[in-house]
Amino acid sequence: MTVASELHFKSVNYTGLGKGPRLIIMGAVHGNETAGTKGITRVMEQLDKGELRILNGSVTFVPVANPLAYAKGERAGDRNLNRDLFPKDDPKDFEDRIANWLCPLLASHDVLLDLHSFNAQSQPFVMVGPRNNQGPLEPFQHEEKERALARILGVKRFVDGWLRTYGDGVQRRMRDTSELQTVLRTDAGMRPTCGPAGAGSGLPRHHEHAGAPGADRCAGASADCARGDGIPEHDGSARQTARRRPLQPRVGQLRPRRGG
Repeated sequence: MTVASELHFKSVNYTGLGKGPRLIIMGAVHGNETAGTKGITRVMEQLDKGELRILNGSVTFVPVANPLAYAKGERAGDRNLNRDLFPKDDPKDFEDRIANWLCPLLASHDVLLDLHSFNAQSQPFVMVGPRNNQGPLEPFQHEEKERALARILGVKRFVDGWLRTYGDGVQRRMRDTSELQTVLRTDAGMRPTCGPAGAGSGLPRHHEHAGAPGADRCAGASADCARGDGIPEHDGSARQTARRRPLQPRVGQLRPRRGG
């Protein structure tokens, strides 16, 4: 039986001699989505052997963002980390304690790549954020950088429109606009107080999902290909499929300093 009090958090940093962006790559936000962890482990081994090198900037790896869920082999530990990620003075559950550790770490980076998984016979895809806008729901000014970073991953399928679609569904059930904003900023994990995970900090973030037959078929550290929410691959808007995927708004959250 897993005892939460005996678990610890782990991050590993590699820093080059030259100046450059600070990238953070996370796996296993959901404990049953293990492909990101395997990809991260593989890349760390290559770095340790000298097969890969960090020349400029830095990269921080969080192989297992939710160690309790990972140890249980389940989506959540005490609750879904991807629905509520911001620091709390009085943490109540294990995920609150993750947030108190993880949010300051995220805030110290410029770009976040958040790796998730699904278990369909399909191709990896990346969820990208909104177009540049000053709207109240998710103001954002890094569209070009985010999409350029996503292309570097080698992923050919992009999904966008998730947050808008999610908001449309919530709005049908909410009584007023203020309640809608509260739910979206809470339930979609868009917290300005948590570095890259927050809508207000402007960090390019990518959510990378790799749909492959099994967890061992990962495209480096940029593919999650095991078990997950199962959003079908779909070019363009996520409107037709978002109802099946209550994850963060992006599949490859690569975000230059913003902050799914």
